[in-house]
Parts: sequence; structure tokens; C-alpha cells
Amino acid sequence: MKKITILILFIASTIVSQTNTEVFLFDIKKTETGYELTNKKNISTNEGYDSQPHFYDNYALLFASSRNGQTDIVKYTIDTGIKEFINYSPEGGEYSPQRIPGTDDISAVRLDNTGLQRFYRYDINTGNSKQIIRNLEVAYPLWASNKLLFSAVIGEKSLELVKSDLKNKTNVLLEKNIGRSLHCIPGTNSISFISKKKPLWEIFSIDITTSTINKITNLDDNYEDIAWISKDVVLQAKKNQLLQFNIKTDSVWKELINKDSLQIQNISRITISPDKTKIAIVGE
Repeated sequence: MKKITILILFIASTIVSQTNTEVFLFDIKKTETGYELTNKKNISTNEGYDSQPHFYDNYALLFASSRNGQTDIVKYTIDTGIKEFINYSPEGGEYSPQRIPGTDDISAVRLDNTGLQRFYRYDINTGNSKQIIRNLEVAYPLWASNKLLFSAVIGEKSLELVKSDLKNKTNVLLEKNIGRSLHCIPGTNSISFISKKKPLWEIFSIDITTSTINKITNLDDNYEDIAWISKDVVLQAKKNQLLQFNIKTDSVWKELINKDSLQIQNISRITISPDKTKIAIVGE
């Protein structure tokens, strides 16, 4: 019973609190005064939970989407607007899709109807799956390479940051009490994670080779979904706003774009395309 409770806390509670989320896609462009978001489009248009977007490449987007009472993975082609489910696992639902670097396949977290939660690889063409890491309850993964994975895993009392070397089959615990938002920092050898150890949550970086950890900045209030638009500029989702922070020049977070022009409530996940020309935003 304890294990089921923890699973609900970190995975299912997201769906309960956001029962009718949608995935919105924008063009994003750098301007003299900041950034401009245009061509807003609801690409999920689906009753129920649609969330956890991840750019497969510059031309397609993956996200978790409700279907027939469970959550499966959709691949959305940007130019055509075609959506196709790449898997169907009647024994459970899939979350946190990502492309595995150097391959066409994707990974996803599967929460089975029994409460078992494991991390799988899915063939992009057939949807066939195989388990990647055994006996580790990955909740939110981040690939540094096709052999190196950082992930927020389910610990006894909180999410914990674990570094997994798939070649040598080792899992090293790096930090406890972290958030779900893990991202590669563009143009660096580091990733970022959210520390929840202090009353005001903080963004930290970790070198993927040396595992050296450094603080970057505090968040603007305790909202944990972020994304990097460059190696210096990080975005934060906060209610119906998108905020930005330049780690070299700013001392406070600033509004990225007028919230009235976004017209999205309860913004959570945000992700930016590899070429930095598009941004996907989850909200209501």
C-alpha cells in the first residue's frame, strides 16, 4: 500500500489536478526586447489529459495523451498536423516520452494497472517495448546520451536524482528531494534540476561527466516547470505566465510575454525545439 501511495503522489496526482490539459504550439522568435510568441495552435484537442511534450526533432513532437481510459504516446507531425499513437499497452499507461539519442526509438515511463512502474524503450514503427532499467522506478527521465540517463526516480519520501550508466549497468544517487523538471543546458556539458530542500526552490546545474553540482538561481516562487532557450536564458511556467531569467545579467525574473496574449491558464510543462524556433506549452 505504501508503494501505491507514492506512485499516486508523483504520477497520478498530476492527472487528477490537471484533468483537461492541452498542448499548445507556438513559433518563438528572438526580438530586440526579448522574445515573441506567434501562431498559437492547440495540437492535442482532446478530452482529458494531454501533457509532457518533448520534441522528437524540429519537425515532430511527442506527448502523453488520454485514449480509451488510459494514457498513450502520440507523435505529432508539425507540418501536416497528423497525430499518430505509437503504442498501445493495455496493461498500463505511458508517460514522459522522449527520443533516445542516436536512435529513432523513444523511451517512456509505464505505470501498469497493478501499480508497477518501470522505464521502457519503444520501437517507433511497431510500438514494441522492452524494459530499459530494472528495479528502478523512473518517473521523469532525461537522456544525456543513448548510454547515459539522468532521472527523477521515486524514493522513500521524495523524488531523487539518479545517474544511470546503461553500458556499465550502474545507478548512482546524486541528490534527494528534487523536482520533476530535468533539462540539458544548451551549449554546455551540464543538465539542470530543481532542488526542493529549501523553502524557496532552487535551480542547480550538474556536470554530466564529473557530477559537479552548482547553484544557478532561485525560482520565482515554487513552480517547478522550466526550460532553457539558450545557455544563459531559462524560462519558468507560473500560473498563466511565462517568466524568463538571464543567469548572466538578471537579478529578478521577468515576464517573457504578456500573459493576456497567451490566454492559457495553469501553465505547467514547457519545452523548446532543438532549433529554438518553436515552443510547446501545456495548460488549460
